[in-house]
Amino acid sequence: MVLANVPDVTLAGMYAELLRRAGIRCLVQPQGAGYGGWGASGFVPHRLLVTRNTYETARSLLTDTFGENYLTFADGTF
Repeated sequence: MVLANVPDVTLAGMYAELLRRAGIRCLVQPQGAGYGGWGASGFVPHRLLVTRNTYETARSLLTDTFGENYLTFADGTF
């Protein structure tokens, strides 16, 4: 499930590492044209994906750590 949309790979990696250290498996996926369309740019938007059974825990962890207004959470779609 899509947990959050993130503006660049650096933030996506930071969020993913926090989730992984908490035992939550996640995937960082480039959006749009991705790496193939933009080369190796780190400023391609990314999204964080988690499993359905860890969605609420992952969202709570990121919200508690960074605040509700700092992240763009997805609606939990795939």
